[in-house]
Amino acid sequence: MPRRNDIAKILVIGCTLSLAPIAIAQTTFDYHFALAKQGKLGAREALFAKQCGVDRASASITYGRSLDEKWTFKRVPSVGKGRQDAEMDYLGNAEMWSVNSKPRLLNIWFLIMDIGTSNNEMFCLDESGRVLTQESLNIYEPLDGSSGSWRHLRSGSFSATGKVSILTNTFVNRTGLPIAAPKLDRDDLADANAVSSPDLAKDIIAKLSQRTK
Repeated sequence: MPRRNDIAKILVIGCTLSLAPIAIAQTTFDYHFALAKQGKLGAREALFAKQCGVDRASASITYGRSLDEKWTFKRVPSVGKGRQDAEMDYLGNAEMWSVNSKPRLLNIWFLIMDIGTSNNEMFCLDESGRVLTQESLNIYEPLDGSSGSWRHLRSGSFSATGKVSILTNTFVNRTGLPIAAPKLDRDDLADANAVSSPDLAKDIIAKLSQRTK
């Protein structure tokens, strides 16, 4: 399977894992988008927001979209049309939640639709813009509906010095329940465990903070 484009990924190796049974429910972009159009959250998003201490109803939501393979996000006025917005096989969707004009939560999706891969990165930030926690969900779904799909969930918290403590690192099924690790080749295993750098949060915030012309 082709590798995902580099979006400032880092591969975390040799971490001490703390596995917590989590029913995350939301494991696809389409499910996320169907709820986002209604201003609602999936169970995993709701839990992340609660743990971040941010209420969506009281936050100001800024939307972003990318339509190219370089993930060039631009501010847009609404949640959009989901996959129908895509001009090619790449689609990025982002939400920035701000409280008192301070970005506090980012929810970002990256899709490469011609190979069936997607990635969801969520960041919780304090009022100064420092990333406190990050959750990464990597997904592969064969386009022909055959076997071989996988979903990997990883979350971590960051100290003031940037050191990460792993909270969750597990494969999950379609309903979001933890499962045993499937047998994957080296490339798939690397893709499953790939995690974006927390610096991605700063990049997305800068781009979504730019006013549209």
